[in-house]
Order: sequence, then C-alpha cells, then structure tokens
Amino acid sequence: MILQYPNDKDTIIEQFQHYEKTCGLLRGNIIDLASSFDIETTSDQNQKTAYMYIWQWGVGECLIYGRTWSDFLAFYCDLCKYLRIGKPTERGDKRRKLITLIHNMGFEFTFIKCRLPWQNKKSNSGFIPNIFAKSPRDIITGVTKQNVEFRCTYALTGVSLAKLAKDYKLSDKLVGDLDYNIPRNSQTPLSEKELSYALRDIEILCQFWPIYRDMYIKGDSKIPTTKTAINRIELFEHFKKSGAKRPEGFPSDPENYKFMMTWLFRGGYCHTNAGYTAWELNSQTDPSGLDGYDFKSSYPTRMIFDLFPYEFKQFEGTWDELQPILRNYKMAVIMTLRFHNLRSRTTHSLESFHKCINRYDPKFGRKFSIDNGRVAHAELMAVCINELDWASYNEMYVWDDVEVIGDIYISEKKPLPPYLLDLVCKYYYKKETVKDKESIDYILAKQIVNAFYGLCCASVFHQNYIFTGEEMELFESVPDWDKLRERQILLPQWGIWISAYARRECVKILTNYCDPNDMVYADTDSWKIRHPLAYRDTFKAYNDNMDRRLMALDLSKLDFEFIGCRDENDLKQKIKGLGHFEFEAHILRIKALGCKRYIYLDDKGKLVAKCAGMTKQSFIDYMKLHPDDDPFDLFDFNLTIPPEISHKMASTYQLKSKSYIVDLEGNGEEMGELSSVCLTPIPFCMKSNSDYIAWFKQIQKHLGRKY
Repeated sequence: MILQYPNDKDTIIEQFQHYEKTCGLLRGNIIDLASSFDIETTSDQNQKTAYMYIWQWGVGECLIYGRTWSDFLAFYCDLCKYLRIGKPTERGDKRRKLITLIHNMGFEFTFIKCRLPWQNKKSNSGFIPNIFAKSPRDIITGVTKQNVEFRCTYALTGVSLAKLAKDYKLSDKLVGDLDYNIPRNSQTPLSEKELSYALRDIEILCQFWPIYRDMYIKGDSKIPTTKTAINRIELFEHFKKSGAKRPEGFPSDPENYKFMMTWLFRGGYCHTNAGYTAWELNSQTDPSGLDGYDFKSSYPTRMIFDLFPYEFKQFEGTWDELQPILRNYKMAVIMTLRFHNLRSRTTHSLESFHKCINRYDPKFGRKFSIDNGRVAHAELMAVCINELDWASYNEMYVWDDVEVIGDIYISEKKPLPPYLLDLVCKYYYKKETVKDKESIDYILAKQIVNAFYGLCCASVFHQNYIFTGEEMELFESVPDWDKLRERQILLPQWGIWISAYARRECVKILTNYCDPNDMVYADTDSWKIRHPLAYRDTFKAYNDNMDRRLMALDLSKLDFEFIGCRDENDLKQKIKGLGHFEFEAHILRIKALGCKRYIYLDDKGKLVAKCAGMTKQSFIDYMKLHPDDDPFDLFDFNLTIPPEISHKMASTYQLKSKSYIVDLEGNGEEMGELSSVCLTPIPFCMKSNSDYIAWFKQIQKHLGRKY
C-alpha cells in the first residue's frame, strides 16, 4: 500500500492503530513489525551540498513517503504516538521499541542526526548518545529518545541492497530509473517510475524483516550489529556451553600486542610475476595454454589442519641451536632479524615493504628495490618473522648475512581449541552438504566459515565515537588490559599463524610444485599458470596428500552433534577436498598489471577484469564507449574511466547549508539542511607506481623483453 504523508494521514494512522493492536512483542518490548527508512537527495554541485527531496518509511505493508522535513517530523510523531513507541510494556519493566532497518545507514544518518533527538546511554565517561559507529561516517546503530532503533543492514550483511535482495529472493532492486543528475526539489512531480524506484528500497528491507527477526531477534542471544558480531556471539555462546577454559598466552601488555599485530602479522600472498607485468599472454605466446587455479577454502583449511602457538617463552639457546627447531616446524618461533644485501631468487618477491621495521629509518635511508609493494632487494632490512616465514625466506631470497635483533620466543604448537573448530567444521560441513548452491543457506554458510579467521585477527582495541550534536568525535579510552585479557577466548597469534600457514602453502606451490617462471599471477584465490599440462600430475599429488592428511587428523574431541554430522568419519568424508589446489578455468588471454590488477578471457568467452577500486560494471561501460578497441589494450596503466560511468563517488560533508534548486520544469525552491553529504562522481584512474614500473622494466630488459 503506497501512502503519501500528510495527504493520506488518516489512513496511515488507522494502519498504525491496527498494527499496535495486532503486532506482538519480541523479547518483551520489540514490536514485531517491519520498519525501514530511506531518503533520496538532489545536489548543488557548485556548492557541493545535497538536499532531501523525498523521504520513505516502510511500516508493515505500508510504503509511506513525504517531501519535506517538517512532514517527516510530523510523521515521526504520529508513528511514535499511534504505535506507542517508548511507552512502558504491560509488565512495566521495558519501553516499547521499533527496530527500523536502513541500508548503508551512514548516508541517511548524516541528514537526520541533527533533526531527531537521540537517547542517552550510560558509559564509563558518563551519559553519551546511544549511537554506535565504527568510524565518524560508518554508523551501525542509533536509538532515538522515543526508542526507535535504526540498524544498518549493510553492516550486518556486507552486501549491496541489490545482492541482499537476490540472495534472499526478495523483490529485485530497481536500477537505472532515477537519474541523480536531474535537479529536484520538494515540489518536483515524480513519475511513476521515479516513485517506484524510491519506494523499492524500503520495500526490500520490509520483506527482509521476517528473515532478520527469525535469525537474530527471536531467542535470547545478543542481536548482532555486524557480520563479525554474528560469528562472535555464536562463538562465545558455544564456548560457555562447552565448559572450556580460556586459553593461556594472550600478550601480557598492550605494547607486545601492538608489536605482534603491527610487525608479525601479515595478510595473504598476492603477486604478479615481474617478468610478465603489462604483457599479454595468449594462445600464440603460450600454445600449451594457461590455466587458472585456486586454493579451496584456504583459511578454514589451515585452521583445521595445522597446529598453533599458545604461550610463548624466551629461547635461551644460540642461533645455531635454534636451527633444528626452525627446520622441523614443531615449535612456533618469533624472531626479529636484520638481513644484509637481501635479494629475490626469481622474478617473484615475498616480503611486504610496509613490514620492514627500518623502511624509513634515516640512519639507513631507503635502500630498497620494490616489486609492487614487495621487497625485491634490500641492502639492509629488519623484519619480525616466524618459523614459517623463515622457511619461505629461504626459498624466495638469498642474502649475505643475517643477525638476530633482541630476544627470540618459542611456543609449543597444538590444535585450535574444539570450541572454535566446532564452529569452523559446522559451517564448512553445512556448505558442503547443502544441495542448492544458490540457496541462502549455502551463501551464509560460506560467508560465516570464512569469517572465523577474521575473528582471530580482529583488533581488541575499539575506537569509541560520541555524537556531539553535530559530528561524531573520537573518544580516546584506555582499556584495563588485565580485564581485557581475562575476557579473551581467541589469541592473536592464532590469526597470525593461520595467515602464515596460508602464505606458506602459496610459496610451496610457487617454489616446490612449479617453475616460478610459469607462475604469471599468484594469489590465494586466483592463480594463473603457464604450461598447465606439465603440472596436472603434480597438483593431483598435492591434492591427494591433502586428503591423506585430512583422514589422519584426530578430530575426536569435536562435538559432532553440534556440527550436524554423525561422527568423525562422516565429517571427514563430507569435507573431503578441503584445501585442494583446484582447477578454475582455461585461459585464452591474460594481462596483469600488479597485485589485484588483471584481465583475462577464458575458453567459455567470459571476460574478467579486476582492479582494486574499479567496479566490474564501470569497465563494461567503458568498453561500450570504445567498441573498436581491444579490451586488453584498454586495460593498462593509462586507463582513466570518466566520472559519468566510473561508479566512484567523492563525499563532501556540510553543516547548515542552503541552495536555491530549480527543477527541469522551472519549479524553484530554497532548500536547506542542518547536515548533509554531497556525492560527486569522480573518474577512476589506474594509478602506476614509478618504483614498480622501473623494477619490472629492469627485469624484462634482463629477460630480453621490452615494455
């Protein structure tokens, strides 16, 4: 039912009165009623300001809209009055609450933050507005004085509204029916298409409400606010039910914790072979072909297969006495080393430049050769690494000398605790056994199983932002480290070693199973390999070995009933294939320009172009502007996609702005905002790094190629 406020005010009030009588309460005070909010804006690009010209609020089956802020506030009062939001429940111990969903709440919050009164909550520093934010512009939840609780569904799902609608099989999001370049004001007549576009977003969120309610509100678990929170809540509940003890080994002070996460933690391995950067490889250059591969569920594999450190102690021996420990992998090792005249063995480099402790030390200067953010040569380089990195260093680098800086720490290795592995296995088992790979059960299981690695890496330092009445300001608070340690059930070293094991497998493929010269592009989930026929038996042997390792694992301590399988054998049979190096596609043409920058065409005619910061659609639209040009020629360091098709926006935030907006029909109106954000289309530019270009030109010159 589409209703306009205030024209249809009487009907709207009747609907609210009906909902007040018929909708039950969840958790004793949450009204069981779909509610969603959205706005559309027009902009004054000269002043970089934006103005709301239509607001939309979905309530139950009603899609309600209005055109001015004064109407919005009047509607808000009616909403609270007739749904009795904020009034005591029959038990009298709680106030009635309405949860209202917003997708990408940071945008809408910017416009309503100075117009609605916000509830205060008690904190260590006194009473502060009940608004939760990850950053000044990334708002997750906000509760008004009347007890309307806005919640961001983007933070919870991590996907666009269009994908959310597709994944949960809701109404399709309308695309392309609203030209944002057309000036509009509150008097501008809206076509049926324009109005439908504006209302569809709140309709999708109202359709999502029963799913959201059943998954997160029914029951007594804490209602999650983010994707990470979904995993964290279930993990803590399972930990409590398991009766397990908290693990020993969390860093004793914040300085040690920060050092580990800054210098020892590294992400995955991603690299383009410098010998092939900016070159197109195809069936003419490689008659034997090229293939794409990836590791199947790399991080869950490492969590299930490998052993991890708990409590570290100082190593009392000499460097020579440490060598047997480094070779057998049975102990975890943390060491800070200084390398002299370190250089890459091949056209691949390993260490990230930003992990070099001395990278900007004026004493040594910047005596590095950088290969797309990775160190190809260093006269002097200090790094903090573990035993897995040390093994990879020996395969990827040579050096003249290495010396130890400071103390060395070691720890016994053990499997991750059952309360964590239960959850990893539960969702991986579910992912593998769901028959419909398009179903939301499969999509969620895949998302959740991969998120447990992220939990192990998540920082324990949380920035607090307080709404001052106009802006969100950072509030510095120093945590009580002893109390913080007592609450931890995950150790940061687990996340560090999960990532290290994943990188180690990448290096093993690169150096032990392949000729490095045949590896065009290496990434955990995207490998591009020349002469693939030469390696098929090798990769099969690798996968067979992974299956044997799985069968040899002792998983008897896991809770099979919780996981959803019959027994240990059933679990192993269903997850067989975990960690395989899997074939992905036959590639006819490929060109790579560095980390996360490549384009390829497979044998099924599928063209894939990836570049950090560039949307898939923008390159498709760019190709349409150049129908006679080869996409592989367009995809180069000089690529610039114009603003009108780049799908990239610059945000300009303003307080108390006014503009006179004239629409296409000549209707003029002075519009004003107490707070706003103006989105301005900007071009996408394929940025190039001079150090990287100089490096791969040097390599290619040595190989007899000319870029």
